[in-house]
Amino acid sequence: MTHRFDPKQMAKLDSPVRRQILPPELVISKLPLLPGQVIVDFGCGSGYFTEPLARQVGLNGKVLAVDVAPEMLAATRERCDQAGLLNVEYVQTDGVNLLLPQPADGVFLANVLHEIEKPVEFLQQLAAVMTTAGWLAIVEWLPQPMEWGPPLSERLTIQAIYELVEGSGWELLCWEKLPPAHGLAIARRKYDD
Repeated sequence: MTHRFDPKQMAKLDSPVRRQILPPELVISKLPLLPGQVIVDFGCGSGYFTEPLARQVGLNGKVLAVDVAPEMLAATRERCDQAGLLNVEYVQTDGVNLLLPQPADGVFLANVLHEIEKPVEFLQQLAAVMTTAGWLAIVEWLPQPMEWGPPLSERLTIQAIYELVEGSGWELLCWEKLPPAHGLAIARRKYDD
């Protein structure tokens, strides 16, 4: 089994170091995000990205904040309540079966894919719950030694991400390095011609 982020380490998700190496506003500015969309923030953690995603989709949009840990969902709810955001729905998952209350226009995975035990099946499930114009954004740690993040052996190369994405119902559109520690992949659903 792959490791999962320990909710007891939640403070790391909002640390000044994380804000420096992975500023949420910068990441979100690179997404194909439109007002009124329904976005899944899978592995929402403390709501680090949920809050700015909810602001971007606006009152006519919605963010489905999804996590396996109830304490993460509670932290996200508290954060979004304090921010006065009314367009966030909270969904607990077992991390295997993705049951969403409605189809989504986009899915955002930040530092999550390397934690998924069966990533191809997971990405196939995501493709199945998307609208026809659905997109997928994957932020992952670069496979280089550094103080932060998962063990180097669990980090995904761009080639591994490409193979997972392309082998699971998605088409990789672009890959961008987010210095100093991350990369961003954007994909869209594939359709048979």
